[in-house]
Amino acid sequence: MEELEIVGPEGIKSYDGLRRGADSAAGGNNINPMEERNARAFGEAGVKALHGLKVLILGVGGLGSAMAYLLSRLGVRQSQSMTINALMSLI
Repeated sequence: MEELEIVGPEGIKSYDGLRRGADSAAGGNNINPMEERNARAFGEAGVKALHGLKVLILGVGGLGSAMAYLLSRLGVRQSQSMTINALMSLI
């Protein structure tokens, strides 16, 4: 991956120069062994960007629960889940 853009309420954050390959995941960095595969794919900067994401998942049925699982495997550390019924009660 060469570039990553994250769109959020603060605007667009760009991460350029994300290296791909085993050389970006090797060599005494602070990557958790469980996230080594992600570091190979996205580089250490990409993994740090994933750690900084905040995600809200609306609907935790079949698709939402799978999405929450996959995001946690990717390394997203801050996520919230909300059922549609709970959302409708807020409106």
